[in-house]
Amino acid sequence: MNIKSFSNLCQEHRVWIIEYVPYSHEKSVFVVWYTDFEDDDNDKLLVYNDEKIFGTSNIKSMYEMVLKEQQNLAVSTQISNWLQCFGEIMPKADVCFDANSIIGSILNSELNTCKLDELVKIINFYEDYIYQIGIEYDREENVKEIWNYYYDVIFWPRFNSNNKIDLVDQFPLQTDQEALGRAMLSMVRFFEQRIVVVD
Repeated sequence: MNIKSFSNLCQEHRVWIIEYVPYSHEKSVFVVWYTDFEDDDNDKLLVYNDEKIFGTSNIKSMYEMVLKEQQNLAVSTQISNWLQCFGEIMPKADVCFDANSIIGSILNSELNTCKLDELVKIINFYEDYIYQIGIEYDREENVKEIWNYYYDVIFWPRFNSNNKIDLVDQFPLQTDQEALGRAMLSMVRFFEQRIVVVD
């Protein structure tokens, strides 16, 4: 396999490194997120056998850290193949989810459509994990409202027009940002308490 870059490697195996900035502190954690070919292409995180999330604060040592922890991790064939192709390629994050910034925007009533794209991606990211571990979950009403608004008003119109639509600074949806903030904080705290950071 001729892998020209780390991005190519990740795309080939549908395994990516995500940089996550926790709400609880501003130091990034790097986690592994993948589309599971063996489970109807469901999106998942690399987890330990007890379903805690594997993470490291040093992306450069991601390969070594996964190998070090491998006996205790739920490593699929897909991730094993991804690891075998690392070679000397320097890993890099595919995307950054900054929970610290987004939650801060909600709590300070500064949420607008320019930040909505990142918020919904973070919601989807959390929900991937919630569904992966099989716990009972229903979206809180304000989270549901913001999620539906994003897809109805922004995502699908943008997708169908093949253009990036202009996002206005003012947020037209009159949502209860205080209630949304509480709901997101609950989700964030559950997620972050489940991350095990190894260095």
